[in-house]
Amino acid sequence: MVSIPALLNITSPIVRQALVLRMLRYVSYEPWGSPRSEVGRRQDSVNRLIKNLWDKQSLRNRKNISFTVGSGVWWKPAFVTKTHLLRTVVNTFAIKDLVWYAARHPSIKSPTAPVTDTLRFVMTDKLRAGRAAWDAKEGPNTLELLYDRRFLIRFRLDKMPQELFDALEKNGGVVIKPRSPWFLPQIDFKQSKVFTVLHTQIKRDQFTWEREWGTKIYKDTISDWITIEYIRPISSL
Repeated sequence: MVSIPALLNITSPIVRQALVLRMLRYVSYEPWGSPRSEVGRRQDSVNRLIKNLWDKQSLRNRKNISFTVGSGVWWKPAFVTKTHLLRTVVNTFAIKDLVWYAARHPSIKSPTAPVTDTLRFVMTDKLRAGRAAWDAKEGPNTLELLYDRRFLIRFRLDKMPQELFDALEKNGGVVIKPRSPWFLPQIDFKQSKVFTVLHTQIKRDQFTWEREWGTKIYKDTISDWITIEYIRPISSL
């Protein structure tokens, strides 16, 4: 997220390009640092992105200013309320009060598979096998999963509640699915078609807010045997 007035004050072409490339690779679900996370590093795409972000006339008209140019990043103007919620209907707000925010785009290449399906993982078999291997001293105590190329999810098999493991041996299951407009991972326990949230908390670094921008107040659910970490911290940019 970046203030539109602050952005408009940047006039150097070199600084503009460096800034948009850094924002792209931070938000994109494409591999970190790869050309795909930076619109293929195609100069025409970079120039189009810069033109859209610095187009004062479009901002004044409030027309067609939500856009994407690639890398799975969706750019939208917004207004931030005093309670840190985002308002994307910006017709009544002055440019000086607006921000650009970049978010993961919901669309994917395949028209037959919704993004919610591609980001849904059934972890039951992996957890069951991993816990059995650890019990037999034949495997590590931690199972890791890279989710959406943005989040590292760790399951501490040695801390998994015994009653949960017993349920997995029967008809229970563990599922990872996306939640909120930001496609953040949520881990659920499923039994008899009933879902119970196990874990949603994401480890924050020193540059992130404690609450989720643009969403209603959300109370995290925490399991002490699960951690989720965003692996693209702003500090690495």
